[in-house]
Amino acid sequence: MKSLILLLAAVAASEAVNGSVYKVLLSQKGYTQFLQYDIEIPDLREFTLCAWFKLYNLDQDQTIFTYNLNGNRIIWLRMTSPDRIMKLSIAGKTVSSVAVTLPGNSWSHVCLSYQSASGAWAIYVDGNIVECQASDVLNGIVIPGGGNLIIGYGTDENGKPN
Repeated sequence: MKSLILLLAAVAASEAVNGSVYKVLLSQKGYTQFLQYDIEIPDLREFTLCAWFKLYNLDQDQTIFTYNLNGNRIIWLRMTSPDRIMKLSIAGKTVSSVAVTLPGNSWSHVCLSYQSASGAWAIYVDGNIVECQASDVLNGIVIPGGGNLIIGYGTDENGKPN
């Protein structure tokens, strides 16, 4: 059984978004639980997305953030199990696979930043850079707006929950 508690802050993007903060418990008891932002997301040339997580079960894969548009996963930050590898995919390309220790039953602050002009991205955990890179593959790629930003739920390549 997955269990995850989140303390969420809204997306900081080129255009202003309401900065409300919420605390939510996703127990995954009996059905898949997730949070989906109910906002119109503009084209993103740069963004930073952060959330506080308290993981109770590190024996299963955990999706941290996903952004989907028209059935396609555009951004996917996840923690795999049992190896505890944090993986980041942007625009269908896996750009990072790095070992990260997120302690169980303890709050962790996770952030993802992206800048299309340079293709630069960074993953932060508890204020420390876990990995960052400027990627030629992502250089100039704007994340298209109009999609769904989801916390705590992901899909595999066949659209099945994971």
